[in-house]
Amino acid sequence: MSDHIGKKKNKDKDGLVLIYGVEGEGRDGTKMNKLAFCMFKDKDKYGRFIDLNGSQERYDDVICYDDVVCAISSYGFVEVWDFSWSSPIKVMGMRSSLPRLKAIEFAISSRQVCSWFHFYLVASCGELLSVVRVVRDFVYVDVDEKSVRDRDGDNNKPKIRIYQTSMFYVFRLDLHQKEWVEMESLGDQVVFLGGNQSISLRAKDCPGCLNNSIYFTDSSWEQADENHSSGCHDMGYYNLRYRSVKPFYHSRCYKMKPTPIWVLPNPW
Repeated sequence: MSDHIGKKKNKDKDGLVLIYGVEGEGRDGTKMNKLAFCMFKDKDKYGRFIDLNGSQERYDDVICYDDVVCAISSYGFVEVWDFSWSSPIKVMGMRSSLPRLKAIEFAISSRQVCSWFHFYLVASCGELLSVVRVVRDFVYVDVDEKSVRDRDGDNNKPKIRIYQTSMFYVFRLDLHQKEWVEMESLGDQVVFLGGNQSISLRAKDCPGCLNNSIYFTDSSWEQADENHSSGCHDMGYYNLRYRSVKPFYHSRCYKMKPTPIWVLPNPW
């Protein structure tokens, strides 16, 4: 995932910030997702990506918002970087203040369902949103019939195990209080997210799309790489009013390569 620095005010600070993976450097020997940046007009460093040295081991998303760079980790920790200086300076680090997610985690663990969260940052109507995606790894699919059943199903036919997005939560950043406020509606907006940059657009500019909805493609790339029979298949849309996930693309293929991504309009 990546975003473009210097969209609005400071064109002398044109650049790119991205998330890249490093194998085996995490505390438990797992893969890390780190931040790096490249400034296009810096003659001494042109074409070179430099580590941003964030404090988190795994970042889920990064965005340029109001001429600062914001990154969110896999645990909901937000860091804000100012690139108007000769070197980027971290101006804020904010721990997750999403109390409802703790209740969700408890409910999931009490039912012994294997699930994980994925965090996204989206600029929408002048505000910064955090969209939290809940993915569950408990669905089995009949290989021949392609019908979805849970792990307790009594069908003895061969099955493959797949993960599926079950719900989303949307929060708005209150910069004055430095906390996230849950949103019940996106209004006339449609949010698109997945493996590339997230974006929010008006529903009337997206023919065929339902307002107050989140359209998503698969971003669980690591899980897809670990499973040879399925992966990159998790696509659909989630309506905040009806709290339900529905497919926008019907396919019997549970292993897709390359990973589907959104083709976004040029915001510049």
